[in-house]
Amino acid sequence: MRRFFQARDARQGRRGFPVFVILLVSLALACAVWFAVEIYGTAIQSPQTEATQPTTGEPAPATSGG
Repeated sequence: MRRFFQARDARQGRRGFPVFVILLVSLALACAVWFAVEIYGTAIQSPQTEATQPTTGEPAPATSGG
């Protein structure tokens, strides 16, 4: 004996709208955390100084203090 169901009764659950909302909220939270980590990383970064010269293996030229 075959039983016929309406399409609404045969579904396993309601429409996927709540799942879509959860995905959007989680994506927004992930972006907010990423933004906060980027700001924190920029804030704790040590400043780059240009006072140091790259070493080339050759001694620095002597200056005459005259």
